[in-house]
Amino acid sequence: MKSKEMSVRTQNILEHLEKTWELPQELSPENLRYITELVMRLQEPYRATGLKVVAGHIINDMSLHILNILSTFQRKSETEGISLEERDETFDATVSEIFQVLNELTKHVSVQSLDEVAILSNITISLQTASETTLAIEAQSLLYELPTMYYSQLVQEHLIVKESFHWTMKIDMPTEKIVLPLSIDVNKMHFSSSAA
Repeated sequence: MKSKEMSVRTQNILEHLEKTWELPQELSPENLRYITELVMRLQEPYRATGLKVVAGHIINDMSLHILNILSTFQRKSETEGISLEERDETFDATVSEIFQVLNELTKHVSVQSLDEVAILSNITISLQTASETTLAIEAQSLLYELPTMYYSQLVQEHLIVKESFHWTMKIDMPTEKIVLPLSIDVNKMHFSSSAA
């Protein structure tokens, strides 16, 4: 990653945010449980929306964890003897994939039940715990492995849902050749795409 100087304004905003973030704002495990209990008592579609919000909280925690690993690598690589060239190579090799995974997580994680929230939480916490580090050399290795490992485990548990690929077919034919009315129920037609 090429070093870019931050403007004084950007630095001032970051300092302000750091002070703001010191205020207690993180949900306690107890409050998160109360929220989830409330959500489970709601009728549809409110329950579905509530579960999506709870899942989003879990995904955001993991996304920030991954970005923290990236930041740890960037901040500590020089003091641990990792050359600027190697640091840049690591960023070039991992940043695109990391942000692609983060984007996919934001858009496509889907939970429909409390069981699925538990599965999502178990996967997230176990990978976060296993990937805690303050060392650049460990962070470097994690950048190559953790995002895709997390995404793959969520896919394996069917917690990633992508919209199915739809396409339409246009048939041009002179109207005088049509003998019988043609009716096709496109909802009963199934097409699949191998595109990821």
